[in-house]
Amino acid sequence: MAQMHEIKGWCPTAYRPMATGDGLLLRLTPNWTGLSPQQLVAITETSLKFGNGQIDLTQRANLQIRGIESDHYLKALESLITHDLIDASEPSKQPANILISPLSSLKQNKKLTARALALELNQLLLQNNLTKKLPSKFLFCINDCDKLSLYSIKSDILIDISEDEKTYLILANDYYNPLCIDQRDSLTSAIELTKRFLDLTKDNEFVFRRMHYLTEKIGIHNFLQPLSLKITPRKKDFKTTKDTYLGEIKNNDDYFIGVSAPSGSFNAAQLQDFSQILIDHKSQNIRLTPWRSFLIPIHNVKQKQKLLDEMKDLMLITSQDDPRLALIACPGAPKCSQAYGKTEEVLERLSSYGEYFSSHKDVSVHISGCTKGCVKGDQTPLTITLTDQGYNIITNGRADSAPTYQAISIDDIDRYLKHHLSILEPL
Repeated sequence: MAQMHEIKGWCPTAYRPMATGDGLLLRLTPNWTGLSPQQLVAITETSLKFGNGQIDLTQRANLQIRGIESDHYLKALESLITHDLIDASEPSKQPANILISPLSSLKQNKKLTARALALELNQLLLQNNLTKKLPSKFLFCINDCDKLSLYSIKSDILIDISEDEKTYLILANDYYNPLCIDQRDSLTSAIELTKRFLDLTKDNEFVFRRMHYLTEKIGIHNFLQPLSLKITPRKKDFKTTKDTYLGEIKNNDDYFIGVSAPSGSFNAAQLQDFSQILIDHKSQNIRLTPWRSFLIPIHNVKQKQKLLDEMKDLMLITSQDDPRLALIACPGAPKCSQAYGKTEEVLERLSSYGEYFSSHKDVSVHISGCTKGCVKGDQTPLTITLTDQGYNIITNGRADSAPTYQAISIDDIDRYLKHHLSILEPL
């Protein structure tokens, strides 16, 4: 039987940090305009002065600083406010969870862009007093690019900006049954949907903390029944797998370099060197992706190769073929107080198998410190879940799925992989 763990039901922010096994975890949400190298330097300095030097990229394109001591929290907050990384206003005015296309606003033939809509949507949510009422995991996505689109992201409300002057509102990733809206009405319609969600969940906020829990329970037509919004079936090939987000990326006439670190986890010294390289190259507007990577704008071919070489020298991931990309692990113990052991030790032990899994060009091995699976909530070809009795092996499942083998040792995992690699199928 899977162990029960405390599901927090909320996400940390700068003004509401989360206590973890290694101190306070403070999460930064960039305001959809990208980061400057100077801001990245400020983040690393804050981490080194007041935290434990560990900085993570998250699957919602946020940055989080780990290990902040309670006595130093206010100083860390002040440091981040000074560098415009968080708003100095009261916590109730902090931004909503809005994720935009990483390549938004780049010479597209669209009157509206995801970046512009995100700023306006955030203001409307604040004006209607909705942001603080929404569950903290509730996610808006705004998509305006086919390249690095957000179709693979689990959203509650997705605003999909089309080339035909139409905007489609998609609830709980039901791509083929969207609401077709005139672009001028897209945000007011999104607000209507948000209010309807809150009305229906006010007595069961935790149970229905995501849109899909609600629509699966009552049906999408019942959800929409009092609203003047109708489903318009849409025929389109929705690519719900990730595009290449590492290495060289071209979008129209713009070029980027995509860079990451194993499990999206950087140490502050490494990120400091990374930031200095960007300063030297005069790079600005560094974008974050929900695939735990940075996108660095580049200006010419010579700069591209030099940047790639410098990133490789920092031992960062710059290719979709990098074997380290195939394995992902949550922080584990002692960083997480709910983990049953040190996931980093398991990751190191299994790192030699990355070469095999790298052919899948995506995460193929998920190592989870408990059954919550915080670092990866969807299915993976192979998941290893730590328990109080040993390790569980789960094939084509999540951290809380029924195990193929349970309560085994790390040596057993080693033997399993050597025996089964030749027949293990990717999803």
